[in-house]
Amino acid sequence: MIPFVHSSRCVIRNLPELLESYHARGGAIVEYQRVWSCLVMSRKSNHFVWVPADANRVMRSLPDTLATLIFGWWSLFGMVWTVGALVRNLSGGRDVTDELLKATGGGDVALARDAVNADIRAKRRQSIRAVIYFLAFMGVIGIIAYFCRNLGGPPENAPAPAAAGAARPPASANAIRTAQPAPAAPASASATMHLQAIFYNPGGRSTAVINGKTLSVGDRFDSYTVQAISQRSVTLQSADGRNIAFDFSGH
Repeated sequence: MIPFVHSSRCVIRNLPELLESYHARGGAIVEYQRVWSCLVMSRKSNHFVWVPADANRVMRSLPDTLATLIFGWWSLFGMVWTVGALVRNLSGGRDVTDELLKATGGGDVALARDAVNADIRAKRRQSIRAVIYFLAFMGVIGIIAYFCRNLGGPPENAPAPAAAGAARPPASANAIRTAQPAPAAPASASATMHLQAIFYNPGGRSTAVINGKTLSVGDRFDSYTVQAISQRSVTLQSADGRNIAFDFSGH
């Protein structure tokens, strides 16, 4: 990169063209200033122009001067910078020909062009890296959000999964069983029904064992439907709507 960096702290992109014009037609390379501001934002940039020997340097400053007059006043720093820029531009700018010739080894156009191209490539690489870093950052945020949503535990009302191989516990502490369950009897409308066990759960699903078959409310047993299960009795309903209650006394 050319060792000369002006007050704008950036490479002069049109430097090769400026040097070519100077070598071909003489004149001078002049620096003008331009100020842009808006509330808390202020920017002062340097504009380099080749001016022929017989041209009016004040007239060549008009684009930068008018832009500064319109856009330069709208912040605290902008007001200060605008006064300085107007004074410089209306004084004919600042002749930087000797500085640029010295910085480019006597005005070597090829050296200036290589430096400008190198600066363009470097800024392009910086832009690509910035995009990659931004996408990587967003990807990490997305992964963290995904794991926080999916690994934060089961929903509050979801039942806990049963451990593999664990014996199934009774429905509740109120489960009542007969000491010797009767053997399973054939399930038919005419067969005698035997209530063998009740697993009562006041806050959940209660079950009963009749003739060796485990039933819950709503299940069908032969031509009967289980209507209710209490701690000591089970109520069945026949197809014609009659209710039959069974308890451990055999009724």
